Amino acid sequence: MSIIQEALKKAEKESFKRVESRVESAALPYSEKASVHPLVKDYLPWVYAVICASVVALAVWLLMAPQRGEESRTLKVAKRINGNELEIKPVVSQSRVAPKPATEKHDIVKVIRRSFYGNSGLTLNGIMYAEGEPLAVINNGIVREGQEVLNVKIVKIRPDAVDVEKAGSLITLKLKP
Repeated sequence: MSIIQEALKKAEKESFKRVESRVESAALPYSEKASVHPLVKDYLPWVYAVICASVVALAVWLLMAPQRGEESRTLKVAKRINGNELEIKPVVSQSRVAPKPATEKHDIVKVIRRSFYGNSGLTLNGIMYAEGEPLAVINNGIVREGQEVLNVKIVKIRPDAVDVEKAGSLITLKLKP
């Protein structure tokens, strides 16, 4: 029994010492607490080093961003030469190509044709023959020679084109190949 009692007394003394050290450290000001806990002091340089390294990495990343942007816009095309060798040529994407400069000269004939054909609104979709008579498919509608579509008169239907008349001028609508 005496051995058990001695062990209990020892355990009480140790637990009392632990409680005293906690009470003492709680009563100390913050600067003295840091000296009591040396682990916090050991990690502070590492924390500062990690913060500095992350700031440096962020600065390098931001400085390299414009160069990465140019690489992503430039495509590289590989070309086989003599079966084994590869020649890499950079290809500039369309977004980086400068627009063509505006020209002052306009071909008046082209402008008139565009406006004339644009106003007609006619599209030749096809040509077919029914009972030996040629028919044209214009704007997805079937028409014969002599009929009018959108104020345009069908003059002649040929195997590859249709002649129409609009405001006294003759226009030829051709099938697209």
